Amino acid sequence: MGGRVDIVVNTAQFARQGGVGFGGNLNDLQSGLDLEVTGLMRLAQGFAPALSGRSDDGDRSAAAFVDIASIHGLTGRAGFAGSSAAAAARLSLLASLRGEMARTGIRVISVLTGPVDDGWHQNVPPPKPHPPRSRAPS
Repeated sequence: MGGRVDIVVNTAQFARQGGVGFGGNLNDLQSGLDLEVTGLMRLAQGFAPALSGRSDDGDRSAAAFVDIASIHGLTGRAGFAGSSAAAAARLSLLASLRGEMARTGIRVISVLTGPVDDGWHQNVPPPKPHPPRSRAPS
């Protein structure tokens, strides 16, 4: 990847209802871990070199790696056990990335949200923020 990148924002999420102990779909659980954890690792590996090119501004560095994840990585959520476990693993990975990337001046920021008003959270009571809408390139 060439050039410098100022900011990377990861919004990937794989929320599926289901527990673990009583018949959760293991394929969905594995897919959630693959997307939210392994995907995050790939994103970090792919963009860290370009972000570090921007981070050479020292204390005024504007390079940031931002991850928007579920608060259920801290609290767990009955009925969304696999998604909560993936979010917890993601937060642990981000803590490690924070220390690793800080050496090159890249800030790692975690933004934690509650249930988002999407198809997978219809049975979760409000309040729920609306998911971001895709915008056409300008």
